Amino acid sequence: DAWEAQAPPPARYQVSDGSAVCAFSTRGARAREAYERAFADRQDRLCALSRKQRIEVVALRTDAPTVDALAPLLHAPRGASAQRRVA
Repeated sequence: DAWEAQAPPPARYQVSDGSAVCAFSTRGARAREAYERAFADRQDRLCALSRKQRIEVVALRTDAPTVDALAPLLHAPRGASAQRRVA
């Protein structure tokens, strides 16, 4: 996800799971780099696990039409989502 791949803007953030509250800061360059590296590492581990299980990984972005990313797998023409909206 584009939102998760990059660290949030430099600030101090509080998050909660409904019962516990945790705070973290992205003010320092090292903190932002660690955040982005952790995301990339999780993504790498998921891809490695998928390869091991012979499962194809399809990268999807929440800010892009899903059908365009899946079109090569579905043998559908790219831009099909735009065509569908116009029709």
